[in-house]
Amino acid sequence: MPLAMGLQGNPYDAIIVGAGATGAWAAGRLGAAGMNVLLLDAGPNRPRISPWQARFDWYVESYAGRFRPGRKRREEKLRELARRQPIQSLCYAWAGDPEAFVDDIDNPYVATGAPFCWFRARQVGGRLAVRHHGRRFFRFTDGEFKAGGADGLELNWPVSHDELAPYYAIVERRFGMAPRECNRTERWLKSLVAGRWPGRELDPVSRTYPPDLVVQALSTGRVTLQSGAVVSHLELDLGSNEIKAVAVIDATTQECREIFGRKVFMCASTIESTRVLLNSRSARYPEGIGNASGVLGRYFMDQVHVFANVRVRRVKLNAWVPPRRIELFVPFPRETATESISVGGYGVQIEAGAPIVSREMQIGLSSFGEMLPRHENRITLSATTKDKWGLAAAEIECRLSENDRNVMEEQRHFLGRLRGADIEVDLEDSADKPLGYAIHEVGTARMGDDPKTSYLDPYNRSWEIRNLFVTDGSSFVTSGYQNPTLTMLALTERACDRVLKGDQR
Repeated sequence: MPLAMGLQGNPYDAIIVGAGATGAWAAGRLGAAGMNVLLLDAGPNRPRISPWQARFDWYVESYAGRFRPGRKRREEKLRELARRQPIQSLCYAWAGDPEAFVDDIDNPYVATGAPFCWFRARQVGGRLAVRHHGRRFFRFTDGEFKAGGADGLELNWPVSHDELAPYYAIVERRFGMAPRECNRTERWLKSLVAGRWPGRELDPVSRTYPPDLVVQALSTGRVTLQSGAVVSHLELDLGSNEIKAVAVIDATTQECREIFGRKVFMCASTIESTRVLLNSRSARYPEGIGNASGVLGRYFMDQVHVFANVRVRRVKLNAWVPPRRIELFVPFPRETATESISVGGYGVQIEAGAPIVSREMQIGLSSFGEMLPRHENRITLSATTKDKWGLAAAEIECRLSENDRNVMEEQRHFLGRLRGADIEVDLEDSADKPLGYAIHEVGTARMGDDPKTSYLDPYNRSWEIRNLFVTDGSSFVTSGYQNPTLTMLALTERACDRVLKGDQR
């Protein structure tokens, strides 16, 4: 690959901003097809562990963490780190991999109106490389893709499940995902809760350990990785109305430079991609590059999250339960919602370690509920707060609607129905927990069939800027209740396929 590549006379075929799940996937897909690709990430390229090592570490932490040598020294180190990571240290995965998360002092943001916790893994590999990532991936259904038309409130997605299914399948094969049957412990639990959750399906799922997508991208020989590259904005060529260069600040030296490319993929995560797009202003687009519709930054969503700890007393265990892990999913789609919820659904993830001889069994329940897309929930740029590199910080304005609060209360009610003489349920107090804990932010650069009401076309390309693609969570139209990563990757594969087939509109 020539050293001069990326100069104005010798541009990259594609520049991808963000080396997380979608960015690494796009780099690998385009690189394998022969394109010269530059993969940029603002964070460091930390050593990443293999899926098998991640699985081993998880088991060690789960069953022997309290007995590990040096535990007190590690706790002292965590307290020191938390002084610069007051927000990040609130994340469930922080203690297991604190270096994966940003320094909150260097990377501030502003939450207006209501508190919001923005948990950020600014590193090569993104959130997928955080050691305690949940690693459970679900498809969206037409219940989510066609939700807007069913509600009569918002837009449908410009894609159906049938259209996206082939791309879902490609990702699932690469990740090694396959259906499985319930094990004996899971069948026992299903029989235990059948009377309390009548008519509810408890589907077996598996914690998936995907391959290192960055390594796979680099193995094509066509992808160049630059870490520590903070993208400030995109430069617009007024003659062609296309992006001509990506403006980058060196994270260490703060040196600024421009890198030229023919196509640009924004894959930096919902809020971060939106921040870059909004900061890419010009006389033609004063409110953000390609933002003729005015929807860029709007319709921001997360999911409403409720967590519960369940304890099953030993008498209920019948003295012994087969020593197998429990990993189940309980879908509660919007069409089965109660009258208190006008629209929306939720899904409950059930997890428990292999039972051992003890007086009780511990089960964790994490419920994720759909949040409605609303015009007033938005991302803007702060007029006063800047990050370490002098860039305007993101300003997050997000509040729950009445329907969102009803979804949260319905989740609490559903989880609480497990209570019984031999089953205790401790529900967290959702009233004191800010938004953001679901860590499933989406929206702000929505796809659509109409350029007047959407930022991206049905193939994740900007309606206005022909060489700009956005394939991370910012392209979502609705939040769903499933983990959004699998859908992001399927959309990325579909967008790359479109590019490689000629990208005609």
